[in-house]
Amino acid sequence: MNLEIGSIIGDRNKIDMIIALFSKGSMKKTDLYAFTTNNNLNSRKLDELEKDGIVTQTLDRFRNNMTTVSLTDLGREVARRLKEIEGLMSGNISAGDDMTDYDAPSEEGHTMN
Repeated sequence: MNLEIGSIIGDRNKIDMIIALFSKGSMKKTDLYAFTTNNNLNSRKLDELEKDGIVTQTLDRFRNNMTTVSLTDLGREVARRLKEIEGLMSGNISAGDDMTDYDAPSEEGHTMN
């Protein structure tokens, strides 16, 4: 898996897809595209999100080959954190709010003389 965040979700349309799925739940692929800018690369971007484990696509051959897109567990966590970033940037969440579930880096290895 490529772990460079820019290549995974650094694209506005990918972020829009993730947030739409987080807000609205699973939906048809064509409905999901309505949440992005008109771009003929949306299908490829959705495939990239699937490859990186953010979404799953399920083809239903009995419903006119309809493809349904859903967030994975990882995708839901990514979306939740994107919403936190959005809150920080909009001022709705202050930078001092402790919304993380991990410890801050320690100062180990740094000695003072």
